[in-house]
Amino acid sequence: MPGKKAAVCVSDRRVQGQPPVIFVGAMLAQGLPFIQAFIVMIAGLTIAQVYSAINAAVGADTGRSGAQLTRCAFGSATSRTLVSFLLAYMNMGWYGSHVAVAANAGLAAFNIDYTLTGNFWIYALVMIFIGFIFVIPALKGQEIIAKISKVLVPIVAVVFVYAIYKVFANLGGLSVGLKTLIASEPANPMTVTSAFVMLLGCSACQWLMFSDYSRNSPRIMPDSILSPFVGNIPVLILIYGIGIILSATSGTWDIVYIMSNELSMGTISLLCVLIAQMTTMTVAAYSCGFAVANMFNIKSAKGKLYSTIGSAAVGTLFALFGILEKLDVFLQSIAILFAPVGIILAVDHYLVRNRKWEDHSGINWVALAAIIIACAAATFISVGYSAFTSMFLAAVVYYYGMVIQAKFKPGKFTPKEWLKGEVVLLPEQKVFLYGVLGGVFVSFISPFVLPTPACDVVCVIGSAITLFSFVISVKEHTILGGKKVSETATIQKNG
Repeated sequence: MPGKKAAVCVSDRRVQGQPPVIFVGAMLAQGLPFIQAFIVMIAGLTIAQVYSAINAAVGADTGRSGAQLTRCAFGSATSRTLVSFLLAYMNMGWYGSHVAVAANAGLAAFNIDYTLTGNFWIYALVMIFIGFIFVIPALKGQEIIAKISKVLVPIVAVVFVYAIYKVFANLGGLSVGLKTLIASEPANPMTVTSAFVMLLGCSACQWLMFSDYSRNSPRIMPDSILSPFVGNIPVLILIYGIGIILSATSGTWDIVYIMSNELSMGTISLLCVLIAQMTTMTVAAYSCGFAVANMFNIKSAKGKLYSTIGSAAVGTLFALFGILEKLDVFLQSIAILFAPVGIILAVDHYLVRNRKWEDHSGINWVALAAIIIACAAATFISVGYSAFTSMFLAAVVYYYGMVIQAKFKPGKFTPKEWLKGEVVLLPEQKVFLYGVLGGVFVSFISPFVLPTPACDVVCVIGSAITLFSFVISVKEHTILGGKKVSETATIQKNG
């Protein structure tokens, strides 16, 4: 889509999501020269962690998850519906993409060409079968998911190490193979901007969710801010890198096709890839079922069971309608949806509430309007980085909308300090407003005034400005309330 649009914690979900993320690495190799693909990958991953770090700091500061944080800015009614919808949509998409990968691997293992139009119906039946069989572990709960992961994650790791070995063996050894990879030309050239759009989409969900991991961090600096860089970048470089290496000389980004037809890895390897999809599929189905149940306030065990099965069914439909072939579009939609929510949480915490979290009931119409305007604009504006378009517009509309609301019609979402209609910013808040959001603006506006790759260099600079300004604005902060204790312990202590 050219021109368009630590306390260290590495979540199991990140590791389990290997094949679709590997597909993104393969897409980079098909669109960019080999060395450039690696450079762009590292730059894109680094940019993405800047915004994960901001969300991580908010989570550490309040000791709350992303779902809880949204109750302050959006209100409980919007929070439950919005966050649940986002999580459900994301997990249905991941479920569907893994159904497709598993079906591809299963058919390839038995020498059935899933790319032929004439084989569509057998392909569809295999996807439906896999979609409903692989949801069964998710119905059993988290304990069985953890056990499956411990067995299957090492297996898929061995398979892809073997695939890398086969690539270099086919190219004539390590030295010759490396020269061949470096000299390879992309089959379907893309711009660096388009590559950044995909990479940002892969990480955008964490701009809302990284607080789930960081909320127990003992310090804002450096623990929560460094954790996304230390926890994410090495793992993702490895996974994307495997995709780049496998795809660079193949002429296709379809990893399963490469493994079956070009590397001749055999039935056992392909079946391992099929079975290994169960790790991510069970996590995605379980999380999605939980989100749907929360959205519709379903409390019963039977209701949650049906929510999980229904979620898997919708995810399987995503697979049938070709989500794997439209993976770049799906990732872009993730960026458009998640990025504005994440930046609103940060703006609300640091600029509007001055680091005070409050549990608000109802709907904050200013926040809801900011999301709608930002997502609509990012969807229809065909230039630039969709993540930064939605993020910048959401931040501006939300902050100045709250200021206007305080002056003309204050309500329960208006901070007490603003009830008189006067908005006074502390020096650190000014750094956040003009530095953090200024950096976001630089990243947002650069594709509108500069061609690629100049705009991409400016985007990196803008993200560096954002990170530097954020560090300056929070460098003196300690966790609010000092050493955190669990909410349960606090309730028991207070009687």
